[in-house]
Amino acid sequence: MTAPAYKGVGGELYSSAVFAFAPEIALPFHRALAEDDDALVSRLLGVRAPLLDPTPEHVARLSKLLDHGLEVAAA
Repeated sequence: MTAPAYKGVGGELYSSAVFAFAPEIALPFHRALAEDDDALVSRLLGVRAPLLDPTPEHVARLSKLLDHGLEVAAA
């Protein structure tokens, strides 16, 4: 939501959390923003579904992933 406002005051770069998990959406959004395609920018912003609390299984899987990442980073 802030990228168009930053562009309006002269900012050409921004950080997109979407890029981390959906670059196929983030890149067209960046291109549309750069090309002043306001219609596509609006369509891509959209409204996301409400967040849900993670299930115990999701928390356990995340814990395993984090533990693995910390082991690899310490090696």
